[in-house]
Amino acid sequence: AFPMVSSLISPQYHDSSFWKATVSAAAGDANVYDTAVVPVFDDDFEYAHFHGTEDGALKYEGQSPGPGFLGGADVIAAQETDFLWAQAMGYTGPQLDDSAGVSVGTDAKPVEQYTYLDGKVRHFKLIGEGHSTGPGHEVVREIIRDTILG
Repeated sequence: AFPMVSSLISPQYHDSSFWKATVSAAAGDANVYDTAVVPVFDDDFEYAHFHGTEDGALKYEGQSPGPGFLGGADVIAAQETDFLWAQAMGYTGPQLDDSAGVSVGTDAKPVEQYTYLDGKVRHFKLIGEGHSTGPGHEVVREIIRDTILG
């Protein structure tokens, strides 16, 4: 999975649990996340999340309340989001400190990587990038290509 700017929001994760909607809402309506769920992953599942530090729509550091287009739901910080996914996949240690990031970018496109579970969960902090950053970012493109092609 390669989420781009996809931090969890409070309806999806609260009370130390992940939540899902039992019924998909009609187009234009918000889903109601009414069922606690324990995520299940295939053994070969990998998760890599990319998020820009200057995202004005879904703030990298999280926000409470969140933006109006999310109905004010809280946005969970990008690094915390990936820590929660790592825990769901079996990680039992502490959340990595922001200072634990390893530089994997370039001078022109700085990126820091945070790794859990021997690389099964990776967080990429896209320094100075905004909400629309994605596969057009040269470092992101290289990481995705390397992950898919090996």
